[in-house]
Amino acid sequence: MGALLEFQDICQKRIVTNFAKQILKESYSECIPAHKALIGEFVDEVFLLLDTSYDNSDVFSRNLEELRVRLFHNQKESFWFNHHYGRYKQLFKPQYRVQGLENLSIGPKILDFGCGKGATSVALSEKGYQVFLVDEIDYRDQSVKHLPFFKITEDNVLPFPDSFFDEVIVFGVLHHVETYRLEALLSEIARVSRRIIVEEDVYSSTTTLDSVTQKTSYDEQLLSYENLTPENQKNYLEFLDYYANIIVQGIENMNMPLAFRTIQEWQIVFEKQGLFVVDLIPKGFQKHYFHRSNHFWFELAKH
Repeated sequence: MGALLEFQDICQKRIVTNFAKQILKESYSECIPAHKALIGEFVDEVFLLLDTSYDNSDVFSRNLEELRVRLFHNQKESFWFNHHYGRYKQLFKPQYRVQGLENLSIGPKILDFGCGKGATSVALSEKGYQVFLVDEIDYRDQSVKHLPFFKITEDNVLPFPDSFFDEVIVFGVLHHVETYRLEALLSEIARVSRRIIVEEDVYSSTTTLDSVTQKTSYDEQLLSYENLTPENQKNYLEFLDYYANIIVQGIENMNMPLAFRTIQEWQIVFEKQGLFVVDLIPKGFQKHYFHRSNHFWFELAKH
């Protein structure tokens, strides 16, 4: 099943879409308080277009295009959502990530694997780090063009010597990698790095760690998420990934296998490549994020 059909199928699951609608209203209102009065109507319009067309593929495709063009890619400079979301993606989110990385005492030479538009790389470079970028699609922002960039090849080889980087950061990338490629890419990432920091969205996590239970006690959105069944949690991650990347950002050629996993499943994947988890950091539904889910950071080292 293609990504569009999978997304259309998930839109039929009212428990998932109702949860997503509520989280988006809360998150957008917290991130754009000046437009709080408009956000409810704005999000309702998005979900009305999804809810009224999920049973007709042609209508569903047309409504997705309308969402992209009329709402999320409105060219008017005065359109409030694009203005605030653009600043968030370029400035605020990278700053939050860099702060979290510096709390882990990162080294000076860093590979941003799956760099996307490169906002995190720019933020690291401005702090004095030597940053290299890798992705299979080059859609970097103009402000990133001065940093060294390499495309991932089909044979999954990274053009760097062994242990070339102090850190390789892999933020929200691995669930987009086909299973048949994942081991080869992780093997290459491990080869060129001294330490790896992975961010992934996970489901079915509360019974795994005491730290997750502690975080749930003050993260109300995470608590609501954990009250969903594991299947609905996974469907929410899939819904949000498609919504945020394809609709909101308009990245139509993004690889979308959406292989979300539990913490235990990720640990098994990492261990097969000789990587062990030094630390597991629950980030949860991070405040100040527009699109929130159950984020975890895996700090990995080689055996």
